[in-house]
Amino acid sequence: MLEPNKPKFDFDSFSPSQPSVQQPPPPPPSSQYTPAPYIVTGESAPPLPPAFDSNGVLLQQAGQQSDDRIYKGVHPFVAFFHVAFKAGAILTFILGSLFSSSYVTIFVVTILFLAADFWMTKNVSGRMLVRLRWWNDVKEDGSSQWVFESAPDADTRVNAFDKWLFWITTGGNFGVWLLLALFNVMSSRLPMALIGAVLGGANFIGFLKCSRDAKKRVAQFMLARAAQEQELVRQAATVL
Repeated sequence: MLEPNKPKFDFDSFSPSQPSVQQPPPPPPSSQYTPAPYIVTGESAPPLPPAFDSNGVLLQQAGQQSDDRIYKGVHPFVAFFHVAFKAGAILTFILGSLFSSSYVTIFVVTILFLAADFWMTKNVSGRMLVRLRWWNDVKEDGSSQWVFESAPDADTRVNAFDKWLFWITTGGNFGVWLLLALFNVMSSRLPMALIGAVLGGANFIGFLKCSRDAKKRVAQFMLARAAQEQELVRQAATVL
């Protein structure tokens, strides 16, 4: 029960003595806003957003640094051992006498590098870097046949830098061992140079035949496709 001498307060209305607060006017529509021009004041401009082409590949913008990597392929470990074994064999053959006076030690180390390089190039780097392989298929009757193959999608899956690196190093390795064999004709190191030339030449010629076989199969496929298209055109003409 309220006392008669005390006022009754209404909490839902403002006090008469308190001034009403005016609300700010609503902002105009977003279409009326125009972006302010960027004014250069000596400070660096804000970075541009990344740009992509139609395939979603990031495009290099002006002012960005180019890729300065030495190796630009997709199989760095395979490429490293592909080059390292070749360089190890050649350097051991040429500079081995500076570290050891034993001919047997130099011969064994060089042959080990050559064997590792032959296996690595034939079974690993050839398949990974250029999608090519070759081997000797021994049949049940005892006859053998050399097989040279290439992946059907080699053109789309092979990296251009890996392909260049493979052929340059494989062909160059074969050429270097041929020169070393010529320069050591009258030397006791001639057997090492001949083994290097034979193993390097086997890989180079084998993969070269694989590449030619791939080009031949592509040409045959294109000719067959053209003949098929011509036959379809001829059938369509007879129907019409």
